[in-house]
Amino acid sequence: MDDLTTLERLIRERLAATETRRQESQQNLARAMAEHELRTEQFETVSPHLMKSVIRPYMLKLASLFPNAHILPDVGSTGHHCACRFDHTAEYPASTRLDFGLSADGTITNVIVTYTLEILPVFFQFDGHDQMMVPLNAVDDRAVATWVNTKLLAFVDTYLRLGLVEQYQQENIVVDPVCGMSVNRASAGATCEHEGQVYYFCVEECCRKFRQDPAFYLGREK
Repeated sequence: MDDLTTLERLIRERLAATETRRQESQQNLARAMAEHELRTEQFETVSPHLMKSVIRPYMLKLASLFPNAHILPDVGSTGHHCACRFDHTAEYPASTRLDFGLSADGTITNVIVTYTLEILPVFFQFDGHDQMMVPLNAVDDRAVATWVNTKLLAFVDTYLRLGLVEQYQQENIVVDPVCGMSVNRASAGATCEHEGQVYYFCVEECCRKFRQDPAFYLGREK
């Protein structure tokens, strides 16, 4: 009988220990869930603040300097994205989209600021993706603003290259009817309309000569 009593005691001790571990596990899970919800609420407060007070003002300033730029509405109105579309133009013949996004890492302890640039078609290499990680409990608006400013300047340098890369400008190249030089319509030194057609010139002097005798220069082209 003593053996049975001992067996019962040992089993009960094991059952009690298991129950204790189960309760501790549930308590730890409850604490983890509460902390997760707290960090989620914090992120949902920090993210719109960064977007509204830091990122969006910079994007609006950028868009105001390019006539073909349009700030797009945030999909779903979550306050976690700000995108700007740059329409295809003669000077910048590509479809371009610049996007800044905010997300949390897996543990919701850091805010991830992402930079994404898309240019189509692609005829040169550029930095299309980058990110900055900021501790959720120590978000520094100035540091984020500095990073965003740096990325925007890098974007502008990239975007302006569209006006210089030959593959993008092929459709813009015409011949100056006076001197025979190749001229980019987007940056011609002068233009002149004759009988409903616009002609492009490398400098104003060529344009002046053309106005004096258009038939001569057009006849010479034939």
